[in-house]
Amino acid sequence: MARTSGWMSWARFALFLSFTLQVSLIRAPLLAQGRQQSPPPASRQTLYDPDLSTCDSERIRTAFQQQLQPFADQGDAVLAPLRQIQLEMSAKTLSRCVGRQLLSPEQAAQLSRELAESPTRP
Repeated sequence: MARTSGWMSWARFALFLSFTLQVSLIRAPLLAQGRQQSPPPASRQTLYDPDLSTCDSERIRTAFQQQLQPFADQGDAVLAPLRQIQLEMSAKTLSRCVGRQLLSPEQAAQLSRELAESPTRP
């Protein structure tokens, strides 16, 4: 009887060692990977220099009206943030157009007001 209880404890010990080894094999690469992996490089923002056709007032108006068209069937909770992003992108485009002297500041301000006051729904 003593022999059986000795064998059982050896089996438990072997099972424990096997489990411990498996856990260490799984954790070791993950821990090493976490220490050795450097963060990905920051992505560079690309700014495109506008040209005369990009800064055409009618082209900007048309693009502004068409950009939300694919989302026309969405609710206001979806359209409102998209429209805000659209207005911010348009403001940056207008600012670059003014900076390149392809639009006057007055023209850009007028166009910006017009876009902001345009209907929310495409």
